[in-house]
Amino acid sequence: MKIAISGSSGFVGTHLKNFLQERGDTVIPLTRSDFDAELPDSLQRKLAGCDAVINLAGSPINVRWTKQNKELILNSRVEVTRKLVEAINRMEQKPAVFISTSAVGYYPSNGVQTEQSESDPNAFLALVTRRWEAQAAEVSSDVRLVILRFAVVLGKEGGMLPVLLKSFSKRVGVMFGNGKQTFAWIHIDDLMQIFALMLRDRSLSGVFNCVAPGVTDFEALTAEIGFYYKPFIRIQLPPFILKLVFLEGASFILQGQHAVPQRLSALGFRFKYPTLSEAMQAIFK
Repeated sequence: MKIAISGSSGFVGTHLKNFLQERGDTVIPLTRSDFDAELPDSLQRKLAGCDAVINLAGSPINVRWTKQNKELILNSRVEVTRKLVEAINRMEQKPAVFISTSAVGYYPSNGVQTEQSESDPNAFLALVTRRWEAQAAEVSSDVRLVILRFAVVLGKEGGMLPVLLKSFSKRVGVMFGNGKQTFAWIHIDDLMQIFALMLRDRSLSGVFNCVAPGVTDFEALTAEIGFYYKPFIRIQLPPFILKLVFLEGASFILQGQHAVPQRLSALGFRFKYPTLSEAMQAIFK
């Protein structure tokens, strides 16, 4: 297959690019210059002949949520998606599938959330995901649309884990808040297999929660890391410190969504790493 990917230089994008190339696909990385407003036709030309388009673009959210950064978080997702959709819709020969990513931040932090659950009406990340997904839904009906809502993606090379390991590598174990906040996650290798499934099975469309069955809490995460790093001391950072550092962005750390992979489970998808301990063992082996 010939597959175009936006956000191919990020943690997930790099893994996906390598994964697809290793299985024999041709990958077309989409760069910032491809989305230049002064060159509206360049993106369409880049997509020509592609069987699939995968949209991973988006500014990191683990930053201080100033007004400027919140606008960047939102616009980096919505605008890239809008331009991709407009380019696809203008094409005479369209790709067969458009896979656009989103996040389990779509859901409220209370209760168990399936793909049919309602969005949180108040949270900023929920607003971002709603607008992100709504823009993807504007793609032509001739194109199969898949929306993947990611949990936190675990891998040693990127994402949240290396940030946590900075303190643990100095033998200091850090707990954010009381540690009881839900921690929904997925191992990077399982995520690659989900992408493979969505590309392969032409009957699949709509929203899928990309989250391992073994949803846990942040206390369990830090305990798993501590098993391998054995910190001398443990520090519990109270919520007010996180709010001083990240402003409203502290909610990303202090709250979590108990999303479950209902649709993947119904398909019989088998996670290689269904529990956090299995995922951590693979990462630290």
